Amino acid sequence: MDYSKTLLLALLCMTTATAAGEPLLRHVDVFVSGQEGYVLYRIPAVTTTARGTILAFAEARKYNAKDPGEKGQEIDLVLKRSADGGDTWSAMRVIEHSGKYWSSANPATVVDRSNGRVWVFYIRCKPGRGTDAARPGTDDAANFVRWSDDDGLTWSEPIDQTFVARDRSDGRWGISVPGPGGAVQDRKGRLIVPMWRYAPWGNFVLLSEDHGRTWHRCSLVQPPQGGDEDQLVELSDGRLLLDIRQQSGPHRWTATSADGGRTWSPPQAGQPATPVCCAIKRYTLQSAGDDRDRLLWTGPKGPGRNGLVVRTSYDEGRTFTSERLISAGPAAYSDLTVLKDKSIGVFWERGDYKFLTFTHFAREFLEPPSFVYVCRDAGAGGYQAFPDVCRLSDGRLMCVFYAGYGHVSVPNQRLPKGGRICSCTSSDEGRTWTKAETLYDGPDDDRDPSIAQLRSGQLVCNFFSLRQSDGPGKPLVGLGSWIVTSGDLGKTWSAPRQLCADYYCSSPVRELSNGQLIVGLYRELPKTSIGAVGLSDDGGRTWRAVDIDNGGFKLDAETDVVELADGALYAAQRPQMCFSISRDRGNTWSVSKPIGFPGHCPYFLRTRDNIILLAHRLPSTSLHYSLDECKTWSGNVLVDSVGGAYPSMVNLKDGTVLIVYYEEGAGSSIRCKRFRATRSGIEWLGM
Repeated sequence: MDYSKTLLLALLCMTTATAAGEPLLRHVDVFVSGQEGYVLYRIPAVTTTARGTILAFAEARKYNAKDPGEKGQEIDLVLKRSADGGDTWSAMRVIEHSGKYWSSANPATVVDRSNGRVWVFYIRCKPGRGTDAARPGTDDAANFVRWSDDDGLTWSEPIDQTFVARDRSDGRWGISVPGPGGAVQDRKGRLIVPMWRYAPWGNFVLLSEDHGRTWHRCSLVQPPQGGDEDQLVELSDGRLLLDIRQQSGPHRWTATSADGGRTWSPPQAGQPATPVCCAIKRYTLQSAGDDRDRLLWTGPKGPGRNGLVVRTSYDEGRTFTSERLISAGPAAYSDLTVLKDKSIGVFWERGDYKFLTFTHFAREFLEPPSFVYVCRDAGAGGYQAFPDVCRLSDGRLMCVFYAGYGHVSVPNQRLPKGGRICSCTSSDEGRTWTKAETLYDGPDDDRDPSIAQLRSGQLVCNFFSLRQSDGPGKPLVGLGSWIVTSGDLGKTWSAPRQLCADYYCSSPVRELSNGQLIVGLYRELPKTSIGAVGLSDDGGRTWRAVDIDNGGFKLDAETDVVELADGALYAAQRPQMCFSISRDRGNTWSVSKPIGFPGHCPYFLRTRDNIILLAHRLPSTSLHYSLDECKTWSGNVLVDSVGGAYPSMVNLKDGTVLIVYYEEGAGSSIRCKRFRATRSGIEWLGM
């Protein structure tokens, strides 16, 4: 084995994982089928020693893909070690070679906390004597255990456990098999090894109460459709939970024991999964000083043996509510270990059994933050608000927002030019954002910016401006709405030009299917206020305003518009949240009517699945969605408890949605969250 090649492979795998956009996952291929004299490597088992060394066990299949004991097969039990958290691995060590066409296979391992001893349990099959052919009452398929006191550098001679692990008087019981993986030491110091048998199918444990000097076989669990490969975890109340692979059907089986595995509850339906060996592991324990109880489970989500996921349970295995995708490709058996720094390692079969891969991640992968800060301080007074976000043609996201010292920031000695428009960009779908830059800072309070990129490539940022009044009456004078443009993806911006002198805006320019531009507007009249739209037929060089009849409602509007599937336009306006429809490309509009729920600062997004989202303020930061082109709306979906809102949204590359909004109050910042919209509802995802 060329150790330098192993290191190079590890580095290549880590680089690939990071380049794929998931820096919280680190993948290293530990065993590669076809290398080092073996056709195939399978059946991963992994543990972390008391000193922090990771031990990765596997079956090294010499001639073909057949299982242990099958005709013409030869399997060695092999090991690699890592002393650096799984980044690099030692040369391969053969723990046991039983002989020509013999099999040493199916490892399960546990570390004794009292003395640091590592135990590995496995089977040894005679040629041609596998699961179906092993004869009851014989040692055709024998059970052995070895131990190491030096972190896997050397191993004891094998200790025969065959007739502890099997009832010789049972005329059908031909084989007992550990795990693979999933052995535990409970809080009382007992070593407990999950086992399965054939025939018939059934599950049980081996138990030692004297640190491995003696072992006892405990009573059977027999799921209705039969169970085989299994793993153990100790629950927070001291009970054991046995997670069992099903012989058939859509879900696994579980059983619990309150007496160290001697007796078991009737089996219950477990995780939905294809029939395969999965892993379960205690991650955190509140009674041991952690913030909460967590169990982890890994297995293929499907269909079939595809899509390795890790699921987290916060209720001791009753439900697994949090799921994170580790790999979308082919995936089969897996085992779990918790490293000394509380990060997690998954050792699993990848790529149609071409690789045994070690994947390393921290809690941040399991529980990504519910929101990410886009900007917390743009350097203009500590108040950030009124964001909008769009996708750029180079794949980045751009967020624009208002920055000042308060909700209104007219020029003063501290901020001589008043509030400004700033921008940040993200190259990783909103996970991280660049430092804020000033996009536009005129002599007045420039505010409520929105951003869009037209099909021509031109970026359009629209906003409005306020000026301190020198005369009596209103303290502020509105200067109308404005536009600045960029032809180089925001590196430089044009001088501002007036969009509409007596109208104001809080939503982006929308490019309709016919190339026409439309932007939501609003204005105040002597005794009321109304919504409106701005229309441009020449790419935004000139604009004309069209008012929308408010139907007798005073609408501070902040109008936004979405194009419907039939070509009609649908406008939403605050605060009653009224709607109006145009069937002639915005030239005329129906009388405004209430949508059915209140809201400020409406913002539309059509998802890739043609679900129309309407985000808004009230209550707090919220959204509704429509499955029928705005004819009806869902109930309210709370986005966040903060009340600044002015939300905006953008479709992400993976089909999910990013929503950006602000907090309000002193030190107000810009936040973003990610979710998936389906016809069944809104699923919140981590960042």
